[in-house]
Amino acid sequence: MSNCAIILEKRLFGQWLHFAAGDGRYNNIILSQVDSVIATDIDKGALEKLQKTTPQELVSKLKLQVQNITKPFPFKNNVFDGLFNTGTLH
Repeated sequence: MSNCAIILEKRLFGQWLHFAAGDGRYNNIILSQVDSVIATDIDKGALEKLQKTTPQELVSKLKLQVQNITKPFPFKNNVFDGLFNTGTLH
């Protein structure tokens, strides 16, 4: 089963962290189901590409954050309803 199929069959909700989002291959699928997504990556250029490929109706639900995953999270309470990552944490 593909990652897209798995995401679509689950009932997602709330605020999600898309960790090491890159150019956002799965980001729009997640955004279409949840209240908001914080997409993080160390590569600012990849996040800019992600933003450009986000449909206008979903942009208000997206926040971008340049983040080095070897450093502490810069988020106030570090609480999310879900975390999505494909292969960076192994």
